[in-house]
Order: sequence, then structure tokens, then C-alpha cells
Amino acid sequence: MAQRRTIGIDDLWKFERLGALSLSPDGAQAVCTVQSFSMEENRGQTSLWLLSTFGGGPRRLTSCGEKDGQPARSPTGERIAFLARREQQGAKDGTAQLYVIAPDGGEARRISDFAPGIESFKWLPDGKRIAFVAWVWPELRGTRAQAVRFKEFKERKETAYVTSEAQYRYWDHHVPMGRVAHLHLLDVASGRIVDLFEGTGHELSRAEPDANCFDVSSDGRHIVFAHDPAPEKRMDNCRALAEIDLRTRRITVVAHDKGWDMEAPRYSADGARIAFIAANQGKRHTLPGQLAVLERGGRWKVMSAAWDHAVHAPLRWDDDGQSVCFTAEHEARNHLWRFDLRARAPRASLPAAGCSRSTWLRAWWSPRPMRWTIRRACMRCATASRLAGWSASMTSCWSR
Repeated sequence: MAQRRTIGIDDLWKFERLGALSLSPDGAQAVCTVQSFSMEENRGQTSLWLLSTFGGGPRRLTSCGEKDGQPARSPTGERIAFLARREQQGAKDGTAQLYVIAPDGGEARRISDFAPGIESFKWLPDGKRIAFVAWVWPELRGTRAQAVRFKEFKERKETAYVTSEAQYRYWDHHVPMGRVAHLHLLDVASGRIVDLFEGTGHELSRAEPDANCFDVSSDGRHIVFAHDPAPEKRMDNCRALAEIDLRTRRITVVAHDKGWDMEAPRYSADGARIAFIAANQGKRHTLPGQLAVLERGGRWKVMSAAWDHAVHAPLRWDDDGQSVCFTAEHEARNHLWRFDLRARAPRASLPAAGCSRSTWLRAWWSPRPMRWTIRRACMRCATASRLAGWSASMTSCWSR
């Protein structure tokens, strides 16, 4: 029998690590990121892989980029968008840009040229436009002005970080100096980019704004987003929800309470309701985020007030519109829950079970049919499961 040994640091760096996942519209395939590391070269590389939820081996989709990330299948399923920094036509991207590639392979094509770079994004339902988050100088107008300022910023000789903001750092990195996070709209065919917040004073959270801080309605006419309504923006301010009409560019506040912090909005399929996470920071700053629902034209209500669990993003509506799915911790494990809005009661749809050690779940959703891809990781083993209507994908084993 082979002798067992303690896992070492060199072993850990040999593991390939599964990251972001995105399902095809029919749920038959998933595209994911796989990160590997080279101790000799002291660098990591991330590529895209295509998986079948019905079995079969994985297939590598990209190999040219160093950090291909955040893959998202288009609503029509014919293209996969992702963020990358690559070299095309002899020039290397200075910041992360949007690329698209066909699911059956081929050459990836860059569809954005935005100097400040792109942080996160979502497809619009028509598959012709993409909404994305980018850090920009709010006083400037137009992509050309942003490009000029970004060039000047990169070529400056001084290296000091200068700011008048009280909070200029978030965890292990600085907030981009002099910039704020805005929502933009990209036309995939022409590459034209419009700053949806230009000249409005609105901005997204300064604490790592991602694709969970906004959502697109199923008809593609509106975007709801979480923002700080206070004149002086601070990371610890309570956020409100606002909605922008993509045709008129009119922004309307749809939910605001100075004592409640609101985040992670999600439209229902019919657009009549918005689910989001609300935390009563005015009562106590340590209170957990709760599930809340806003009725179109009405008031918002906390649905999980009687449940003492913190609700985690992303939120996803069930097919019948009567339940919302999310992850929440329970007894040191992160379960996938389905919350019945009529009964105002949760049910663990996919318990993080099957292992004697702490198990965590992360989930990604495909709209038609209702299906989740589950990333299950534990400190002892990697497990995969398949339940009725659910598809699961394995991660690499982290320790033995």
C-alpha cells in the first residue's frame, strides 16, 4: 500500500482551480475558468474550458490569454463573452477588454476598446448589447476623453496616491484614484460604448462592484442597480436601488430607506418584482442581509425577517415566480436554499452534505430551463452530485 504523506505547499500550487461558471441557455453545457500556476515562472494562467452537463470529458476553449475570466454565454447561446488582456494586431491590451468566442472553438475576437478597462458585465436579452462596469473619471464626457485621461494617468511621473476621500482603500487594494464605477452599454456589432451614468452623479459601490450590483430586465428595457444616494460617497453608507430606462436614460429611485442597506437586485421573469438583499444597518451594523422583494409600483417588504440566516448573492427567481434561490450558511456550511415567498419559509434545495468537513457551495444559473451549476469544494475532497433539475460540477481536491 502506498505510504500516505502530508500535503505540502508545492502540491497545493499544482492543483488546477475551477472558477467562474456559465451555463448555456438549454443547460446542456457549461463554460468555466480553470487556473493553473507555475512555480518556476512565478505566475498563474487562467483559461476557459467547456463542460458537458450530461457527461463526457472537458474541452479547452482558450489558450492564448494569460487571464481569461468571467465567461458568460449569450442569451442565444451562439457566443461566449469573457474578459481578457491579449495581444491583437501587434498591440497588447493595457486593461481588461471584452472578447467573444464561439462555443465550438476558433479565434477569440475583441469587441471592446475602452481604455480604462472593464470590471464585470452582463448580456442583454437581445444578445446584441452588453452592460458592463468600468472605473471612469466622472467629470469627463465620451470614451475619447476617458482614453486621453487614462493615457496621461499611465504616463505620469509621480507614483503617489492623492485623494481627499476618507476611504481610499478596500481590503488589499486601492480604489482607483480619482475614478468612480459607472454602468456602460456596449453595442456588440459596432463597438459603440455609452456611459449610462454620464453627467448624473450616480455611481456604483466602490467596494469591488461586480455583476451582482445590477440586473437587466427580461425585456431589455431597464437596468436596476444599487447605489449610494448620499452626497458624500462612503463605503459604509447605506445603498438604495434605482432603475434606468435604457431608451430615455431617465433614472428613478425605486427603493430607499436611510436605515437599510440594499444590494444584489434581481428582476423576476415578468419584470413585475425585484428581489434584493436588505440589511437593517440603522438598527445594528452587524445585522445580516435578508431577502426582500419590491412590487412594481408598490412598497418593498422583507420576506425572511423571521429567518436568522444571512442571505448571499446572487439571487435567482424560480420558474414559477413564487420562490427565490440563493446560498446561505448553516452550521458552518454554505447551502443552496429555495425561499417560498407565499409561505415565507426557506428550504435547503441542495444541502452541502456528504463530507465530514466544512463544505461550501457556489452556484451559477441558466434561465431556460431552471438549472443551477454547483461548485462544491471542501477541505477534504471534491464531490459531484446530480439531483432532479440540478447539475453539478466538480472542483479539484484541495487536500487529502
